[in-house]
Amino acid sequence: MPSQSENWSFGSFYCTINNYIANVTVAASVLTLTGITIDRYLAIIRPLQPRMTKTNAMFGIAMIWATSLLIGMPCLVFSTTLTHRVNFSMEDRIARFKRKTMDGGGQRLLSGM
Repeated sequence: MPSQSENWSFGSFYCTINNYIANVTVAASVLTLTGITIDRYLAIIRPLQPRMTKTNAMFGIAMIWATSLLIGMPCLVFSTTLTHRVNFSMEDRIARFKRKTMDGGGQRLLSGM
């Protein structure tokens, strides 16, 4: 039985959007730090060559966000809520990540996504 701190009262649509945005922003952060690391590496290895242009930087930023949006797609497609009846007057709603099992059978619900 879920605890009171796990109750999700915002509905299925916001569950989906919330999970998607959370995953997209984490992916964008990781990819941005990776891009900064690559830029610093190139600045150390080739100190006398010109730095990247504004056009290249804008292209890199666009690629980071496009990749992040693609990485978050599974959460956009598979996030849902699961409702449990606690008693006759109360329900608990939990945000879940739904995915198909490997054997093609039913769907498995994973908590915490």
